[in-house]
Amino acid sequence: MLKAGLIGCGSMGGGHLGNYYRFNRENDLLRLVCVCDIREERLNIVNQSEGEIRLYQDIDEMLAKEDLDMVTIALPTYLHHDAAIKCLEHGVNVLCEKPMALTVSDCDEMIAAAEKAGKLLLIGQCLRFAGNYVYLKKLVEEKTYGDVIAAHFIRCSSCRPPFGWNNWFMKKELSGGGLYDLHIHDADIMRAIFGNPTAVSAVTRPVFEDSVNDSFAGLYHYPSMVISAESDWSRKHFPFTADYTVNFERATLNLHGDVLTLATTEEPMHTVNLNDIPGIPTDDPYYLETKYLAECIRDGKPNTYNPPFESRETIRLLNAANESGMTGVTVKL
Repeated sequence: MLKAGLIGCGSMGGGHLGNYYRFNRENDLLRLVCVCDIREERLNIVNQSEGEIRLYQDIDEMLAKEDLDMVTIALPTYLHHDAAIKCLEHGVNVLCEKPMALTVSDCDEMIAAAEKAGKLLLIGQCLRFAGNYVYLKKLVEEKTYGDVIAAHFIRCSSCRPPFGWNNWFMKKELSGGGLYDLHIHDADIMRAIFGNPTAVSAVTRPVFEDSVNDSFAGLYHYPSMVISAESDWSRKHFPFTADYTVNFERATLNLHGDVLTLATTEEPMHTVNLNDIPGIPTDDPYYLETKYLAECIRDGKPNTYNPPFESRETIRLLNAANESGMTGVTVKL
């Protein structure tokens, strides 16, 4: 059984913690043995009835005392680079939350550290494991309804995240703003499904103090189509929204909330039940990404499904989108 550690017990870390409890209860693949957070009060959320879990407030101490196979890093974005490299250099495989980092050079250093250590690095771009997006990828790759004519992705939330240690979300140099924390999901899954665009045109607007891209609208140019996308984390009292609409030659697929609908030239709009489609995951994508990395470690296999180079390229794309939004100029890739 693999031994795992969790670094960071904030909003994202709490979600990962719940999934680790599930591993502890349900299977013999993986067991959470320790949790690290600089804040003692956050460590108090760890439920010891889920198994003996040792608690630390210092990463170096945890790595020195524990013999770990993997860690999940759920720290603020600006800490990802240093924490991931430290764990890799200790010979520990790493699942690091998105964004990988805010610069391509930091991403390159993380990849180099994994290669030097001979360990796996997986970035938590969870939509690659989410059934609604895996199904879309299947339709695109198999050309079930012909080629894609156009697509639109939207991801919006009600007000900039009010949580975060020392208000780090509110500082553009630490979080990158909404473009890097919110739109990154759609930018990454867009690349996973359609590949790299040739250019990006974007408009970004600050809403909050010391921010740059709270509101984003972009066009991603492909040889035979344009994909539009928007993100905004300044909406007031509206529920979180993460939808898409994709027009094929012979069908339209729409995700709204948790409801996936399909209309084709042969049949009217109807709800798609992913449970009826073989090979499409329906489990929690955060659980599935952790399970995937653990299985790669156990079986001695490389991370081919979501290699870190993919996340590095997503950061490169976001940098181009940010440049276009700041300058008003279409940026070629």
